[in-house]
Amino acid sequence: MSSATRARYWCEETRKNVEAAPRSAAVIRGVTPVTEAAKYYTSEQLREEITEGAPDVFCEIYSELLDEALGVVNWDEIADHLLRRIQKLDAPFDLMMAPRGPRSPVDSA
Repeated sequence: MSSATRARYWCEETRKNVEAAPRSAAVIRGVTPVTEAAKYYTSEQLREEITEGAPDVFCEIYSELLDEALGVVNWDEIADHLLRRIQKLDAPFDLMMAPRGPRSPVDSA
């Protein structure tokens, strides 16, 4: 997959997460703003898809290094970058991202 194709894919997935965020239980309860819920969903999706898609490495030392490197990635920062990127591309995005409720971590329950 080319980097342009990957970029389009992640922008589209981020848009889907932005659309889903207002239906989050934490947003509905007013505990988490839509922006934080969208970032949480995108961050979790990035982490899951990229770590699950990591190649199997036959040499144990390389496998451990790859696992360790993926373990310290700041997925929230990458998700935040994607959210800012689509915000620049999508005018209606601004209305959806208006803060709601106090700022706190997304309730995953």
